[in-house]
Amino acid sequence: MATPLRYTLVTDGSSDRALLPIITWLLQQQAELVARDIAPQWADLRRFDKEPGLAGKIAAALQHYPCGLLFVHRDAESNNPAVIQQRRSEILQAMNNHQIPYVCAVPVRMTEAWLLHDAGALHRAADNPNSRATIKLPPLRRLETLPTPRRC
Repeated sequence: MATPLRYTLVTDGSSDRALLPIITWLLQQQAELVARDIAPQWADLRRFDKEPGLAGKIAAALQHYPCGLLFVHRDAESNNPAVIQQRRSEILQAMNNHQIPYVCAVPVRMTEAWLLHDAGALHRAADNPNSRATIKLPPLRRLETLPTPRRC
């Protein structure tokens, strides 16, 4: 059996680990990866000392969560191409001293919005799958038009 593809996701915050199943699914769609197991891991850096900034997060993630592929997530919070390019440049600069293959994951507001349609999925992403708390979600038909759909 082929060696599993272990990837690590470095994120802006803990709620962004909800991207793991999406990234895993995308990787599984690639023909050359179909026969390989995929081993995802989220770089939970909250308990480790790390250098400040994105470069420090990446260095700590690579130390504590070794992998063959690194996904570096930075929110754009905008669909402005200049902001998206700035986030991508931040990742490229932070990866400058590392030789591992990596992917810049820079979702824009509208890309993230579609994740807000399932209260059960949000409870699971928050590690509280049995919660009965009501989550006020914006209407599905309006998600992509809201400037900050998470705040509805």
